[in-house]
Amino acid sequence: MKFDKKTIIQSPDLPKDIEADIKYINIEKQYAIVENLKYLEFSANNRQHTRVQPSIRTPLTFRYERYSYQGEILDISTQAIAIKFNQSLSPEFNSKEVELQFKIPDDSMNEGFAYMNVTAKVVNVSEVDINKSRIIAMINPEAPYDSYLLKYMYDRQKELILELKRAIKVHKAKKSV
Repeated sequence: MKFDKKTIIQSPDLPKDIEADIKYINIEKQYAIVENLKYLEFSANNRQHTRVQPSIRTPLTFRYERYSYQGEILDISTQAIAIKFNQSLSPEFNSKEVELQFKIPDDSMNEGFAYMNVTAKVVNVSEVDINKSRIIAMINPEAPYDSYLLKYMYDRQKELILELKRAIKVHKAKKSV
């Protein structure tokens, strides 16, 4: 939410999903103030694959031929990855096969994380700001990286569900006071 400056509000009680701009976030008290709410024509759940955002900054190395760039994972699924770069990248990377190297938390590994080395095909390069870019790439991790990624996504989804449950409890407790 903080990076995108937007969020999607979903509820079975709403006729459609709502997109809203983030005005203010208080992480300590676990609330956000939103503005410019508008109904979406299509549900955010229409995505083909579940994706998660890392809970911690997750650096990544992006390699193409002789080029190498450092980025940060914005979100990841079993099929795609979104990466932020603090530099402008050329649209010429569109449709190119690239190599991505990063590590993801994995408490079953001795070092506490799994090293990932995956091939990806860039499907979108966009300029987010002056000297900032975002790349979307399709991935198809091979063994053992596919199982590392599935485990990570499962663990991250469990974390997010627990965070939501805690936030709901805090909200309900405040309402009853």
